[in-house]
Amino acid sequence: MEQTLQLSPTVEQTRKHLVEQTSVYAVEVVESILARHSDYAGKTPRPTLTLGGDAHQRPVDEWLAEVRSLFDSSLTPELHGKLVLTTRR
Repeated sequence: MEQTLQLSPTVEQTRKHLVEQTSVYAVEVVESILARHSDYAGKTPRPTLTLGGDAHQRPVDEWLAEVRSLFDSSLTPELHGKLVLTTRR
């Protein structure tokens, strides 16, 4: 049974912004969240994000589902922007 993603308002806005595109890079998801919450970086200047040589595109829902799968939903019921930004594979 597929689990419904519980998204914070920021992550939901990001999803709505990008869902119309067939595929996006993960960096586009991060940029969209940072555009809504530049305060997440604190006093650190917002970084210039670039694509690595192995970058690939996927639908935004796939990116968010992959990030969501890294967290125990009983401990973290809602996927917040800070979690998306700090997740590394």
